[in-house]
Amino acid sequence: MAAIADEGDLLVAISGSGNSSNILRAVEYANANNIDTLGVVGYDGGKLIHQAKYSVLVPTFDMQLCEDVHLMFGHMVMKALSIL
Repeated sequence: MAAIADEGDLLVAISGSGNSSNILRAVEYANANNIDTLGVVGYDGGKLIHQAKYSVLVPTFDMQLCEDVHLMFGHMVMKALSIL
């Protein structure tokens, strides 16, 4: 992250459980370096829902459904950005 992220950027961190250690480390780095964080999580949000500055929760314990909704969310964001 140090090589590509700058202060004021937004890190979108996606984790089905909210407890993926690599994702949590990236968010920790971002928070320490004034990079905004958006956690996109499932289950109960895990640790990520509390660690990220902003969050989107898919409240299901069905990982396949959670990942499907995360994918749809990503497509909706890209569509919205493409019309700006």
